[in-house]
Amino acid sequence: MSTLILLDVALLVTLMILGVPVAMTFVAAAAFLIIFGDYNSTTFLITSGYSKVSSVVLLAIPLYILAGGIMTQGGIAKRLLDLADSILGRYRSGLGVVTVITTAIFGAISGMASSAVAAIGSIAIPRMVEQGYDRGYATSLVSCSAVLALLIPPSATMILYGWVTGTSIAASFLAPLIPALILIALFSFWNMVLTRSMEITVAEPQPFNMQMKTVFQRSREAGFGLAMPMIILGFIYGGITTPTEAAAVAVVYALPVAFLIYRELTFKSFYD
Repeated sequence: MSTLILLDVALLVTLMILGVPVAMTFVAAAAFLIIFGDYNSTTFLITSGYSKVSSVVLLAIPLYILAGGIMTQGGIAKRLLDLADSILGRYRSGLGVVTVITTAIFGAISGMASSAVAAIGSIAIPRMVEQGYDRGYATSLVSCSAVLALLIPPSATMILYGWVTGTSIAASFLAPLIPALILIALFSFWNMVLTRSMEITVAEPQPFNMQMKTVFQRSREAGFGLAMPMIILGFIYGGITTPTEAAAVAVVYALPVAFLIYRELTFKSFYD
């Protein structure tokens, strides 16, 4: 049996090197074991497979993706960037730090790295290039910061981890929070180091009272979006809902915010 497993691993690695899609690679590896493995009957695959994919825990993933998509189309990404920019944007390397922090916050809304890249990158990268950041560096910073979306709850990756290992989803959400905060600090620090040689231009500093007025105004605009992760985590850790139910609450909350308050989500974009 050990020889069979080694051959199966070799098949898996070979197919990946050849560029076969990952899903098809694992299907081939499973089929190899079924055909050549020493099983009396393979009927257990039906009940085992169904019991796995029918888990209500998995329903949380498409719900969090939907909530993140609604808030993306609803304009939350731009408002989060504007808020962070009003606080840190007038410092030399401030926009890079703004990008890191905003990506982390947006990850707490969508739970997906790809959503964070699409929403934040499309706005932050042009702004950074306009200020004098190297385009390659700006793209790399957004791509690396997107990892934070996998660590900060609610995270689709942590839902899958908890589902596969039988670990509490709430505990899985909480566990990577400290590493995420450490990464935010490290990304921000190295951004300040790596941008020292770049010719970055920043806006003239505002008087303190004007800056506070701008921060307050943008906090009010972004407040409904910032409240979303607090509501999700508050409901989960307060014992009010399960993580799956909290995902449904997030969708219900996101719809009126995007449609009625921010008024940037249309029926066409919602349908898309």
